[in-house]
Amino acid sequence: MPRGWEPPDLRPVLQDLGYRVFCNSRVAWWYPGADALAMPRVAIRRGLVPEEFASIVNGEARSLWRMQAVEAAKNAAKACLGVDGWQRLRAPLLALKERV
Repeated sequence: MPRGWEPPDLRPVLQDLGYRVFCNSRVAWWYPGADALAMPRVAIRRGLVPEEFASIVNGEARSLWRMQAVEAAKNAAKACLGVDGWQRLRAPLLALKERV
């Protein structure tokens, strides 16, 4: 879902539309038998060093810890600030990141 905001009533809509698999914004591994309508994903972003990419591809146990820590911090900010507050904070941070 865009920005990781998943509506609480999403699952019935996905099922009605015939989706069998749906990726969310959660950073984690997916295993056969797990919920296919809540499949986590790993975003590969600019600046990811080859060694970290290799550890993710190889399924090394701690390879997602850094990404999961960032995700947890973002989720805490979203919970405290709400959707509008998060967007007001996020926009200037992304602009700053692009300048750096």
